[in-house]
Amino acid sequence: MTRVSAASALTPQAAVERLGEQSADVRAAALLDEGGNRVASANADGADADGIAELAAELFTVADAAGSRVGLDGVGRVEVARPEGGVFGVRARDPAGRSWTLVAVTAGGALSSLVFYDMGMTIRALGAAA
Repeated sequence: MTRVSAASALTPQAAVERLGEQSADVRAAALLDEGGNRVASANADGADADGIAELAAELFTVADAAGSRVGLDGVGRVEVARPEGGVFGVRARDPAGRSWTLVAVTAGGALSSLVFYDMGMTIRALGAAA
């Protein structure tokens, strides 16, 4: 398991940019804070970062509503897949306890497990003490 120390913690913008560099399939990403405000974004294809951030919040609202109907409390991961690309969302806390929502738009054929792993590591990298 990789540990992220406060000394190596990344800023929100640096973390999102690193996600795009490490995960070749990620075309755009947006990071939202606990209040749902976009704090960082990056894109490789001229994607609308504000729109992606807004839709990320809506995506989790719908996922939470669907989950609550079957007794699930707070969905942590969401995936929408199409042959030409996908949308992945992760809601998690960093090691400092701060809550984040990270959404990524990928090219077609992206491996879900790798995208979710990279997104989780991105949130962990935000772990500097608040």
